[in-house]
Amino acid sequence: MEKPLQRNYVKATDKETGSPRHSSNWIFAKRAYFEVYSDRIEIGSWIIPYNEIQDIVLFKTKQMLFSAHILQIKTTEKNYQVGFNPWVNPIEHIPLEIRQEEVRMKYSYFSIATRLILATYLLLKFLEQF
Repeated sequence: MEKPLQRNYVKATDKETGSPRHSSNWIFAKRAYFEVYSDRIEIGSWIIPYNEIQDIVLFKTKQMLFSAHILQIKTTEKNYQVGFNPWVNPIEHIPLEIRQEEVRMKYSYFSIATRLILATYLLLKFLEQF
């Protein structure tokens, strides 16, 4: 049995495409091990052979005070986005040419609405004190 070249615990979704954003898809994202092998990448039950990968991009962004790395893997059938902890180098052992892009995190309508509801609730709780 082949040992993985790299193994990290990640959040991953196959519901997002394009530049990374805050969205409800990340709430329900898969939590699994990201494993790099000599011929494939495995993310839990998802197996992605290198020969099926059409494009692979590492997005670098800031999330509050921390940097974040999101790897987007596009195959002929699906698009995957994988979020890594700030101290992990997600592309260290992947033997493919990987584009890197610095981006600002975007927000979905769900994410904006959630933040507005939370801010309104906190403001009302604060005003109740007076």
